[in-house]
This record gives sequence, C-alpha cells and structure tokens, in this order.
Amino acid sequence: MSNTYSNLVITLTGPSGTGKNTVSNMVMERDEKVKYFITATTREPRSYEKEGVDYYFLTKEEFEKRLDEDAFLEWSRHYGNYYGALKEELHKKMQAGFDPHTDITYSGAKAIRDYMPENTITILLMPPSLEALDERMAKRKKISGEQDDQQRVRLQKVREDMIHWKDPEYIFTNDDMKGSKLSDYDYVVVNRDVEEAVQNILDILRVERQKREF
Repeated sequence: MSNTYSNLVITLTGPSGTGKNTVSNMVMERDEKVKYFITATTREPRSYEKEGVDYYFLTKEEFEKRLDEDAFLEWSRHYGNYYGALKEELHKKMQAGFDPHTDITYSGAKAIRDYMPENTITILLMPPSLEALDERMAKRKKISGEQDDQQRVRLQKVREDMIHWKDPEYIFTNDDMKGSKLSDYDYVVVNRDVEEAVQNILDILRVERQKREF
C-alpha cells in the first residue's frame, strides 16, 4: 500500500480523564473531513461502546493472528489486554479522502508518525489542573465502572506528571504519555474549556492544511 497522500493524520494524546473522547467527537462534528481512525482491542466493550465505531473488538487469537500478519502500525498490552492500530484502517480512510484521527498513546502516535512522517501531526491534550482531573476521573468511574485500584495507579502517575509537565526536559510516566517529552508533540492544547479546546484544534488543522497547499 502506498504512503503517498496529502491528507493529514491527526493523533490526540493525553492522560486518562483529560476529555479526549469529548474533544475528538466535537472536532469531527465540526470538520467533516476528519474521521475517526478506529483501533483494535481485546478488552471487553463497555456498555456504551459499539463494534466498528469505538473499537474493533477482537479475540486474543484474532489479534495475535493479525500480529503474525504484520497488520498493525503499533500494538501494546495494558492490564492484560491488547491494543493496536491497523494499517488497513489508516489507508482506508485516506483513500476515501478523509483526514484520519485517533486518540492514542504516545507510542502509538510515534509509530504512526514513523509510518507517515509527512502527514502526521501530534497533539497533546492536557487537563487544566489536578482538581479538574479528579472531577473527570470520578465521572469516568461512574460511566466505565473502572476499579478503584486501577484509577488510583493511573492518577498517581498523572499527578506526578502534572507537577512537572511544563518542564521541557521532563519525561512523562503515565501510561498514555510514557517515555515522551513536550518536544515530542507538535502542539499542546489545555482543556480548560471544551469549546475553546475544540476551536484550538480546528485552528491547528486549518493552519496545517494551508501549509500543505504551497
């Protein structure tokens, strides 16, 4: 499959509870060219999630078969479940003329950038404060049923990262951003207000498309 496209590939990375899903959905509602690039997982779907909309839900055997076929841009394993970005899904969206978009870990964003360096833009979405993060994580727990011990481990890492995140030499430790620094992202958006965050990302997309017109 050819990697020669003019489309953007938009990755959104940030710690759990930052509002990535909400921001992503609003960006796609307001920019019809942006389409969600669906990733695959072996975890059980949550009550509100749909096959082929939120994820491709694969069995462990199906996922490992795809691994053997080199079907993934990148893959990882968290809490006993596989997660991965399929090459086929990325090409399918781009061939249809869309700008594929996904919220993904830093390792995933890096793999996509390595695969399509001229197309990929990486955006880091951060919460405005620890207090705001606590509120969002509490809401997330009610919706997802995430266990206290899982949430506690995630929050501990994110709290440490929030203290130091503006330090350009600091290396993040939370699972979503692990191993990255600020300089590894093209843009940083702070989600103080969801409308403002969405508009900031739409402005980023406009600028990036204009760059590619010349």
